[in-house]
Amino acid sequence: MKELVHFTADWCGPCKRMAPVIEEFLSNNKDVHYDRVDVDENFKKAQQYNIQSVPTLISKIDGNVYDRVSGVVSEFRLKSMFG
Repeated sequence: MKELVHFTADWCGPCKRMAPVIEEFLSNNKDVHYDRVDVDENFKKAQQYNIQSVPTLISKIDGNVYDRVSGVVSEFRLKSMFG
């Protein structure tokens, strides 16, 4: 199973710029499960993944972390996070 974990916050400007990129990526990659994590609402999960800044995106394949990136990235970069 492929999963994209998106650590974000409502107050984060770059996170808002990432939203349409993620939407487009997900519409083109129906096999990727998406998990949006607000770091203010789920501090424990953010700590678990050692999140230092938002947005941070983590790709997981079969439950294992495959790749991680912080900041605003392209749809191409998102696609490359899954191999």
